[in-house]
Amino acid sequence: MELLDTASMFQKWQQYTIAEREKERRSKKHGSQTLGLILDRLIKRRLASTLHSLRNRTQKKDFKTNYLKRMLQHCASYRARYYFNRWHH
Repeated sequence: MELLDTASMFQKWQQYTIAEREKERRSKKHGSQTLGLILDRLIKRRLASTLHSLRNRTQKKDFKTNYLKRMLQHCASYRARYYFNRWHH
């Protein structure tokens, strides 16, 4: 009977140590995954911010070029009308 008690206690101790090792392994794995996710989010957020600022810069540049093109067309049409009106008179 004592041998059975000793064997069952040894079995419980063995299961306990295996469970503790597994729990520790899972917590380390979870911690590293969480850290990886945090870094991944930071990188993605930084990349998205950079792309957004680049998009805004190109839109501003396009706006400037379109504005200059419209202004040039307006000035050219105005000067052409002015010239032909003077020529007409």
